[in-house]
Amino acid sequence: MSGNPHPDPAPMIQITFQYKDTESVRKFSQNSITIGRPDPRGMPDLDLHPDMTVSRRHARLSVEAGTVSLEDLNSKYGVLVNGRKIRHRVAISSEDRIRIGETTLTLSLQEQAPELCLTDTLPREELGSNINIERQLDIHNSGPVVANTSSKEHKRRLELLFNLPLVFAAQNSLDDLLEMIAQQMLDIIPGALHSTLLLMDPLTKQLVLKAYLPTSGHSVSRTLARRAMSDGCGFIWRKGDGDLSETMRGAQTGMYAPLLWNGVPVGVIAVDSPTHDAAFSEENLRLMMAVGHYASMAVANYQLQQDLQTNARLLETLLCSFSPKIRNILLERAKRGHLSPGGEKSEVTILFGDIRGFTTKCARMDAVDVSEMLNDYFADLVDAIFRFDGTIDKFVGDAVVAIFGSPEVDLQQHEHAVRAGLAMQDAAKMVTQRRTARHKEVCEIGIGIHCGVVLHGFIGAADRLDFTVIGDAVNRASRLSDGAKGGDVLISPEVFRRVFNTVKTEQVSVTTKHGEILEAHRVKSLFETH
Repeated sequence: MSGNPHPDPAPMIQITFQYKDTESVRKFSQNSITIGRPDPRGMPDLDLHPDMTVSRRHARLSVEAGTVSLEDLNSKYGVLVNGRKIRHRVAISSEDRIRIGETTLTLSLQEQAPELCLTDTLPREELGSNINIERQLDIHNSGPVVANTSSKEHKRRLELLFNLPLVFAAQNSLDDLLEMIAQQMLDIIPGALHSTLLLMDPLTKQLVLKAYLPTSGHSVSRTLARRAMSDGCGFIWRKGDGDLSETMRGAQTGMYAPLLWNGVPVGVIAVDSPTHDAAFSEENLRLMMAVGHYASMAVANYQLQQDLQTNARLLETLLCSFSPKIRNILLERAKRGHLSPGGEKSEVTILFGDIRGFTTKCARMDAVDVSEMLNDYFADLVDAIFRFDGTIDKFVGDAVVAIFGSPEVDLQQHEHAVRAGLAMQDAAKMVTQRRTARHKEVCEIGIGIHCGVVLHGFIGAADRLDFTVIGDAVNRASRLSDGAKGGDVLISPEVFRRVFNTVKTEQVSVTTKHGEILEAHRVKSLFETH
């Protein structure tokens, strides 16, 4: 009985897959290809992340005697071939269109594999679901580094590789993460004596050195790094492959691979050795690309979390003019993408609070003391406004402008505005007591409240929104505030007609600073409720 001790290698399968607007190509030289998304047990051969409609283990392609077949691995949404859901294992040709989740695939057979690319990310079944870490990695033409590696050392490297997601997730900062990636490359890749990581600056689009080990110096080549970025492929470099000895600083051999996220290179990882003994092989490159696969996901996830935190802080800052209740409503709108430019016309209630005699006080105070006084009073005044769901429109020097009934409709806006005005006067008295005890300058607040139809809402571009209120009613409230004495809460006749059964008032005529006489009601107290 005779046989071929060296069977012919499996044919090269080229798979073209498209998800949304991104098209990618993968090439495999193996007889079985699992398709899916990463899970804690390992990586599929063809990773269709970020298509979240793809199951972890979705389908399998098999090659037997030059024939390619496809089977569904009990996926959630099934597998479609030319628009029909397959029920059992079917033969596939280059004419067929395969639909997995929201990703479309086509394939073709080739006799030989071209140069290894970063897209060929992981070493066969060892990184799939049935992991046998005692087996040697069995890749054709693998170099002597892997062939001579002991089973114990091989097991150690695979264990390090499988633990990478947990190791990367445990880092507390981006700098720690990048340094850990550099360290893991040295620990996992045989023969690597130096490791380097570069990231692309999103503004300048230049590669920036982020981490390297040992810290005594790096030997990375910008030329080779740019080549990895532009080609989107990992490669092995040896001295003599181009005149790069000056930039490599004595390195004899090295490996470079881009970090890819959603098909877009965001950085480069590199390892090298100053000796000829480190004969990096294609298997070494596969190990490095596996590290790069996990590294790119970790870096992208960390940057995404940082962006989300920054945006959240920015949004909180932008929404500081609103009460906690209204702020939560607006945050929910923003999450659903409903916080957009646009105004509406409706009735709102406007409150102006103004410090009496502010100009005179400023003349005898220095700037620091003036700022401290304003902060002391306004902090408590704003709390009183928020307590009744008012919105801060703006601060104008010594005045605060608040709106009730916007951006959320408030059927009790008139009463809430009056109650807020009285609460503001109580708060101002408390601040005055505290400042008097510290022998600080004190002041009184005059408040005017009016209601009317105005244009209100978020005005501006989608990335720069300001809450704005425009209309004559705003000017009327301002004039009432001008005529109010310290401690007064003046409401217009229009407001009085809506709260007459809630507050005790006295009718007054006030003169504004421009000599205008206005009819108003001075609020004395609230009616007691039983």
